[in-house]
Amino acid sequence: MKNLKSILLVLSFAVSSVLSAKDWEKDYREMIGLYDVPVSVRQLTKENKSSDFWDALLNDNLKLKKLKEDMEKGRGAEKEALRCVDIMSIYDVDFEPGIMREYDAYMDSLRVEMGISSDWCSLHVCDDDSPNAFTGLTIDNKFCVFVNKGLFNLFTGDEDMLIGTIAHELAHGLLKHHLDTEYAVAKKKRKDKILAGIAIGLQCAAAGADAYMASTSGVEANTDTYVENIEKIKWDLDKRKILYRYKYYRGNELEADLVAYRFMQWKMGD
Repeated sequence: MKNLKSILLVLSFAVSSVLSAKDWEKDYREMIGLYDVPVSVRQLTKENKSSDFWDALLNDNLKLKKLKEDMEKGRGAEKEALRCVDIMSIYDVDFEPGIMREYDAYMDSLRVEMGISSDWCSLHVCDDDSPNAFTGLTIDNKFCVFVNKGLFNLFTGDEDMLIGTIAHELAHGLLKHHLDTEYAVAKKKRKDKILAGIAIGLQCAAAGADAYMASTSGVEANTDTYVENIEKIKWDLDKRKILYRYKYYRGNELEADLVAYRFMQWKMGD
């Protein structure tokens, strides 16, 4: 129970840090409603198995269902998202040099305890002293969860915190957050390009009108301002790509936080 409260405290801080003071509680509830696990997951009882939690999460997650349906359309943004995923770092866990093999048996026992199918992913400890954990795609079209040695050592004697961390990373992989993020970025990029093209077209039209007026009046036209405006539009377009990617990924992080919280809540019977 103590650890569950700690996880909830961290979750509450993460949510509140992205909200304004105005209507905090209302916005908080809306965000929880948007990213929380499906009702079928929240209705599980202690009679259910750990694997039932993940099965319900996968089968009843509407965001994941829509993402898969969108990918089947195979249009421009969908192709761009799939292309970006294809060139991501792919791990071969059988030969990855950074994996600490002496922990593999223990991590595999955690995987079984958590009800995680080996058809989905594997768990490993990395030889890295930084306190971090992450999800990676693998060459067999699955994914893996890596817990760095630095974080693993911090959780010595507190297995629940380790399980909660793994549940968070597992959510990223199962709910295809890597693809979801790239898809959102691709759609935003295409929309911004259209708007930027319109804005640049207007600048060119204005410059052409000025040039025409100058030619009829005998006054030399100054197009420097229009060139500067076009350059600024291009710069803002590139900047928005970066900012949008960051903002969108916060939503995926919140969803993963809620999955981890709900799993620990069910596991601890609270």
